[in-house]
Amino acid sequence: MKFFSHSNFYFFLTAVVLCLSSCSKQVVPLPIDKDANTITIRSLSVLPIEIAGADKEVSHMVTKQLKEGVVVLKSSIKDILQDKDGVSYLFPGQAESLLGDFHGNKHESALHIGKKIEADAVLVLRLFRYINREGKTYSVSQPASVSFEYRLLHVPSGKVLCTGVFDETQESLFSNLFSFKQASRRGFSWITARELTMEGLKEKFEACRYLSQ
Repeated sequence: MKFFSHSNFYFFLTAVVLCLSSCSKQVVPLPIDKDANTITIRSLSVLPIEIAGADKEVSHMVTKQLKEGVVVLKSSIKDILQDKDGVSYLFPGQAESLLGDFHGNKHESALHIGKKIEADAVLVLRLFRYINREGKTYSVSQPASVSFEYRLLHVPSGKVLCTGVFDETQESLFSNLFSFKQASRRGFSWITARELTMEGLKEKFEACRYLSQ
């Protein structure tokens, strides 16, 4: 009888602590130049956010969410970098105009735009996935899921100063019992895709001194 009571108490506590954690994929980062810490950045231009695989056929719903994700990602970047001096943001039309007849890969194109506007560095982002939470704070049928990557390029040298990949689909604590700390920080709740995007950007930018200072 004593064992039965303890078991009931354990399951009661487990039911009360319905909380969430994250599942992140490990990605091999791009190489960063060893002399990157000696470079000074006075002007930074954030290039238009690219949707990865935009040329592929996807459903109307996926397209709609990715477009929303681009807006959210750019807005979140502005919030994080709002206190930094010398930051500018390019619109897609501006970037296309600056490229003109230039032909090169994505890295070369980003540097070409940076040279045109005389920026010290350019911030390049690609959005892979943006799925909204379906449900409410403590009950969902579809958790938020966000995936993006960023690169900070030094325009004069072409060096990669910082790079990072964020890829997370929120999970229940029962799916990952080792993420109690993160679940606690989130209030044991299902967060929105917007909130997940902001968390991911802060996490990645804090690891780059040019974006965190």
